[in-house]
Amino acid sequence: MKKLNLNLELVFLFVCEILIGIVLLINPIGFANLSIQIFGIALIISGIFSGIGYIRSDPRRAMHGLKLFKALAFIILGIICFTGPNWFLATFPILTVLYGIFILLVGLFRVQWAADMFRLKMERWWIAAISAVLSILLGCVIILNPFFATAVLWTITALTLIVFGAVDLVFLLISGFGKEAERIV
Repeated sequence: MKKLNLNLELVFLFVCEILIGIVLLINPIGFANLSIQIFGIALIISGIFSGIGYIRSDPRRAMHGLKLFKALAFIILGIICFTGPNWFLATFPILTVLYGIFILLVGLFRVQWAADMFRLKMERWWIAAISAVLSILLGCVIILNPFFATAVLWTITALTLIVFGAVDLVFLLISGFGKEAERIV
């Protein structure tokens, strides 16, 4: 049962990666705005719960927990995100660099995955290695050249999500890595 859960979680993750890539390809600006607004709603709700927690807690304990500060900060940031998601596009170059760093870190994770598979003498370890190299190269390109046109960068991001999600999903299904990981655990 543990093996099945591991595989289903990874399959779900890779399918979500592909779906997000497709939505980004179709309507990147709308997706970005909606994502920021949903994040804003989550911040507002979290702030409300933190505020309620502050009010309900013992005054001496509440003084040390910063719950009121968190509540106010989350609510204000949530309102900003919900009412003005266009700030995202204005800060896009900074966020692009952060995304490039994220892709680079994912590539390094994939190096670990490929190395582990190689050391375990698993077949098709080289597919994970290719995925790692592509992630590292793409991450470096994004970091070194963050001022791509917004549409081009969204397209690259969407295609990256689709390709890597599909490659990882196919690799998981044909390699049995989830089964091998279950034997190790």
